[in-house]
Parts: sequence; C-alpha cells; structure tokens
Amino acid sequence: SDWEKVESLSKGECYYFNRSKNETVKTMPDELKDKKVKCEFYREQGVKFAERPSQFPTQGLPPIDNVVTNAYFVTGKLLTTPIAHYIVEFDPPVDPENSLLRQQI
Repeated sequence: SDWEKVESLSKGECYYFNRSKNETVKTMPDELKDKKVKCEFYREQGVKFAERPSQFPTQGLPPIDNVVTNAYFVTGKLLTTPIAHYIVEFDPPVDPENSLLRQQI
C-alpha cells in the first residue's frame, strides 16, 4: 500500500498520507482497515530555514555610529571545562499530545 500513518509531533495527532497520490486524510482509509502494520520507523523532524538573501539593500539606510553587542571576551577555565551532553528517552515514550510537557522535562 502507498499509505503511511504519520504521527505529528507538533499537534499530537495522527494522519494518513498517500505517497503516490500526494494526499493527506485524517481518518484511516477503508483499504487499510483489515491490514497490519508492515513496518515502523522514526525519523528526525525536518527543518527548513529561509535562504540568505543574495543582495542587501543599503540605499536610504542611515549609518550606525555605535554598535553594542552581548559578545565579550572569555578567559579562564570556562574554555577548558568539559560539557556533558545527554540524550533522554522515556520508556514508555511521552505521548505527543503532551508535547508542551515534553519540553519542560
């Protein structure tokens, strides 16, 4: 079958997507009612960032005399301190409907 059941992490809902017809429906299609799941897999959520503009308009913009940033020089042990990075998984997994709670954990 060309249908995929997709779980939306942002909305906490499931929907069905047909790859050949490029069609999305919220209810299970009739042709899937008596079928078993063929395979199950997880993939990272795709992120698409806006492209950088090729030209920056500068005409008519006033010059900036003084630029203040939050950047500062760092010295001492801060540059050599190891930083631990953890990946947390829950068993059982957190329900996607509770996506806001998932962010607070």
